[in-house]
Amino acid sequence: AIQKIKLNAAVKIQSWWRGQRTRKAARENKKLKSINKRLAKLEKNARPENSVGARMKSALEILLDSKRLATVGGACKYLARVTRLLPVFCIEAVDQNAVEALLNMMPGLNRSQPHILIIQVQSINLAI
Repeated sequence: AIQKIKLNAAVKIQSWWRGQRTRKAARENKKLKSINKRLAKLEKNARPENSVGARMKSALEILLDSKRLATVGGACKYLARVTRLLPVFCIEAVDQNAVEALLNMMPGLNRSQPHILIIQVQSINLAI
């Protein structure tokens, strides 16, 4: 019984020591320090209008309302990226009739470069 108590005490001392050593190494790591500095700076400058949700809403509004092809192309690119990375936004895009808007846009497109971009993005979105 005493041997078991000594063993448990030794394990606790070792784990405490390893934890101290690891935390000290993490505090002294230059790469982690620079990452933490950059994160703090980004958090300080963060604005609600730059959030993923706000940008997604803006892209959906552009897709549904805009007649300018350049802005629609940019919105399509953003929607393709965000729906690929965050499945919850796929549901949002479907709820906001983005797929229907993309399909309605298709008959008016031709083989010009901006139109090809939109067709490529549409095929990605529809495949998802």
